[in-house]
Amino acid sequence: KMAQDDLVRIPCFTDPEFRATLKKRLQQDTLLNKAYSPYYSLHINGGLSPLRCITPLDLCFSPTCQKHFQEYLKKEYQSLDALNKEWGTGFHSWDEVQAMTFVQAKKHGNFAPWADHRMHMEQVFTEINCFSRDAILELAPEAVVGFDEPNVTSSYNGYDWWSLMRELDFCNPYFGKWHWRDDEQELARCFIKNRNAPRGIWFGSYWRAENFNRFIPWQSLFNGMNGVYWWVGIASRNSSIGALAPDFEPLPYFSQALEEINEIKRGIGKLLMNSAREHDKIAIYHAPYSVHAATIDAKAQLPPEKFPEESVITDCLSAPDTPTQFGSSYPLYRSQQALMTVLEDIGLQYEFVAHEQVKSGALEEGKYKVLVLPYAKALSRKESEEIKAFVQHGGMVIADRVPGVMDEHCKSLPCSSLQEMFSDAARLKVNKYGQGKAVCLHDFLDDYVFSLRMKGQEAEKREKIREILELAGVKPKLRILDSNSRDLGSTEVVFFKNGEMEYACLLKDYLTTDNSEKEATVVFPREAHIYDVRGNKYYGLCKQVPVKLSGGQAKVFALSPYKVTGLELSLDKGTYCRGDAVFYKLDILADSKALSAHTVRIELVNPENKTVRHYSKNLLAENGSCSATLQ
Repeated sequence: KMAQDDLVRIPCFTDPEFRATLKKRLQQDTLLNKAYSPYYSLHINGGLSPLRCITPLDLCFSPTCQKHFQEYLKKEYQSLDALNKEWGTGFHSWDEVQAMTFVQAKKHGNFAPWADHRMHMEQVFTEINCFSRDAILELAPEAVVGFDEPNVTSSYNGYDWWSLMRELDFCNPYFGKWHWRDDEQELARCFIKNRNAPRGIWFGSYWRAENFNRFIPWQSLFNGMNGVYWWVGIASRNSSIGALAPDFEPLPYFSQALEEINEIKRGIGKLLMNSAREHDKIAIYHAPYSVHAATIDAKAQLPPEKFPEESVITDCLSAPDTPTQFGSSYPLYRSQQALMTVLEDIGLQYEFVAHEQVKSGALEEGKYKVLVLPYAKALSRKESEEIKAFVQHGGMVIADRVPGVMDEHCKSLPCSSLQEMFSDAARLKVNKYGQGKAVCLHDFLDDYVFSLRMKGQEAEKREKIREILELAGVKPKLRILDSNSRDLGSTEVVFFKNGEMEYACLLKDYLTTDNSEKEATVVFPREAHIYDVRGNKYYGLCKQVPVKLSGGQAKVFALSPYKVTGLELSLDKGTYCRGDAVFYKLDILADSKALSAHTVRIELVNPENKTVRHYSKNLLAENGSCSATLQ
């Protein structure tokens, strides 16, 4: 609810009366829930703006929010003179300070008063989530608290991803690509603090395509998550949007997803969830003020009547939201999606780094070779200095627009704060700066994802980005070559490591025009004992193997320094009577004494040759050995 005339959110998140009511209601629900589950999701589609955050409204101008805003500004600016200088205003006291709407800020000729208000409201949204979490923890100290299905990141929904993920235990995002949530999957993966909390991608009956249903469970696993979520459970009112029909029979598209989920649950999931996900020393920058700077630009652009990705959505039961419904930062999302996708297509992985991490010196630690700046038009002075130092010491910066033309309050600057790094900002020009390099792509990748790539015509641009990255010493560990010895493309590659064992995970995208099966050759980084984990096949000591890949399909290969020769089972005694507990020990046999962790699948088969499912389990064999009791 809201008051249309005065932009007051109803209920207002800083209203003490609302907070008292919210706490009472949350604690009533906690008392009911705590006996059954420690898991608490605060909201789905939650945010500041009403109607699932679709309405772009400059909320909230309530008396309590404006007072809260003034206190926020005191901490941000320290003095009224500093605020007046930044905003171009002449306030004589803090009590006079008022936020501006987008329209007012545009007329004022300075977007800082608007952007500061948006970032303040992001703090308010983080605070109300923390308030709710704390109310639950008072009665359920072991509670795991987070939220589900956030909407597209915009200037109006209140999402400061770094703050939210450092405070809450989980975020379960929607699927990406045609649902415009790719960035949120990666932001949640990189910024989340509690990595043991239940986490997964929401998907389901939005689209019936088989390759979509089979793709998402593997995407969730390969992104370091430990589950998936299906919308919705039971079909109702003659609707076919559900996992199960009214008679509890799985509907066909859920059955397809279930086949993949069950395979993951038979051991591959435990194997990868107990391994470390690797990246290729590439950081992608993210900041709230990047979102707001993109909104400023987006407001000056006419959105497309139809997004190209919508053209491939057939048999869709729930029309996708579009970024322009959220009134906001589509230019940033488009940049993030293009850069993320081209890196994945090359066979590389990355980590998002937040503005707070950059200011704290994360780029100095030698963890990264390349920093990607997607639509990073706004940068603080401290960040600019850290970025310049990173490049001076040998790092590479890749931007897709001239960065730093605004400060962290979205006030326009006379020139880019990184101007000396981009002495020649021509398209694709490699600038030398100190020991490092800086490249501005401009619009080079704007048509990459849903124009060229969808038609299989992206190779030339992909190879150009590969060449640029090689200048920084960044190369893919693995290549997937088609029958003409060219890169297959449109396939994400993720490596996991456990001890001396590595797992190479391949995931062919489903959102291309040609999803037919392709014959290819996987070339690994070194000679190893290669196992097709899904296909239960040993290829021998080699460096490359043949594969067949179609859209939406996943492959998992193990690169082992040793050959597994068998499995030894030891029992605690020779005979057992009915009702006895059976203690057993399992040892992996190999042509090496130093073993990495393995996963062993245990199933009990009854005299009718049927698996007794409640006895099934996956055991993690640390150093090649594990034990358990069957009873």
